[in-house]
Amino acid sequence: MSLVEVTIVIVVLGVIMAGVFMMFISGTEHFEFARRQNELDMDARMILDRVSNEIIWAGYMPVGGWDNDEWHPITKATADSMSFFADLDESASLEPTDYRHITRINDQVRITDEGSRTQNVGNNVTSLQYVYLDEGGSQIPFPIDS
Repeated sequence: MSLVEVTIVIVVLGVIMAGVFMMFISGTEHFEFARRQNELDMDARMILDRVSNEIIWAGYMPVGGWDNDEWHPITKATADSMSFFADLDESASLEPTDYRHITRINDQVRITDEGSRTQNVGNNVTSLQYVYLDEGGSQIPFPIDS
């Protein structure tokens, strides 16, 4: 085998190895991207589930006591935050722990009450937007603030 043949074999093997290496790098990058995307999807689902589980209780009052003119369970609602109350302990009175505030702070969703509970949910939250609808399903064009 001559020096020219050895050089040609080394060049061909180098090209083949470079192709295999590029495929490996590309596959690794795709895997990492898919993993990060999956983490974001899981965070979004967790946040949506947690916020939905809080909001579904807005206005819960198993024991009556207010007529319709006094009954306003959502105390503040903007495009990116919501405050409401619900009688979660069924005491027929509203305690500080019956108020909920949901907002986005430091790329997380924060759920607090007026007692001692604060819970941060999720990561990488760049926005949090609510849309408010009236009884007929039409969007209310302004924030609610009572």
